[in-house]
Amino acid sequence: MYGKYFKSITEFSAFLNNGTTQEGFEEQSRLGSHKFTGTKSYEEAENLLMYGAKELQKRIEAAGVGRVRAQIKKTAPQRKIFANVVGAAAHVPNYIAGLPCAMIDARKKRVPAKVLTLAWNCTVNGDVSTDKIVNASASFLGAVLILEASGVRCNVVLCEMSESHNDEEETFAVLIKDSRQHLDTLKCAYTMAHPSMLRRHLFRFMEVFEGLPVSFACGYGRSIHSEDVERRLLNELQVKPDVIMNISRVGSRTPEQVCEYILNECGRK
Repeated sequence: MYGKYFKSITEFSAFLNNGTTQEGFEEQSRLGSHKFTGTKSYEEAENLLMYGAKELQKRIEAAGVGRVRAQIKKTAPQRKIFANVVGAAAHVPNYIAGLPCAMIDARKKRVPAKVLTLAWNCTVNGDVSTDKIVNASASFLGAVLILEASGVRCNVVLCEMSESHNDEEETFAVLIKDSRQHLDTLKCAYTMAHPSMLRRHLFRFMEVFEGLPVSFACGYGRSIHSEDVERRLLNELQVKPDVIMNISRVGSRTPEQVCEYILNECGRK
């Protein structure tokens, strides 16, 4: 297996920008058309990777994430204000009445948060539409929002994996969200749902990854979506996901259904 794990988008970008195209590879990452890649140049794609794809973010929000966010806001628990012997401010009526609970308290009970590592295999075949990618990404990201609103913190790892016509395998994985961070759809939009992530940045990874067999230069490999293979390849990169999702596993599921699927998968382990 040929592959690499990156701990951040910045680390991933630096690896690609500092790499040298390997012998036998054409620079399809730069030669691809706007129709095929969704960007006019590699430089445009790099800008979207580093600073976010605002228009695509809007599409993801409209495809379901915005609805989930609004619903979570409506149902989020409010801080309970109550009288106590200690607190942040005086409870004047109780103080005047000589009651012991003469302070206003608003403390929250803190409980340790469960942490899940979720992998998103962004690899798709060339005939998959952008709309399908956006809708599946929105359902997955909506599920992450629901999980975190329930107190589950999530690491999100983006991964790509393919095999050559000689059955050689390659993969890379990038940490796009740390469990200590809130979900940023602007940051995730390009990596998860833009065709240039695959057709420029993925291609560039193959072009510069030292030692990758030249057999990948013809078509840049076939998509891998078998869960057993996905998990084996990620484990070889020392990535241990609780659940691996991809466009076919999301299918037509809503964010709520994807969340249920993730929790069911965790319950089986």
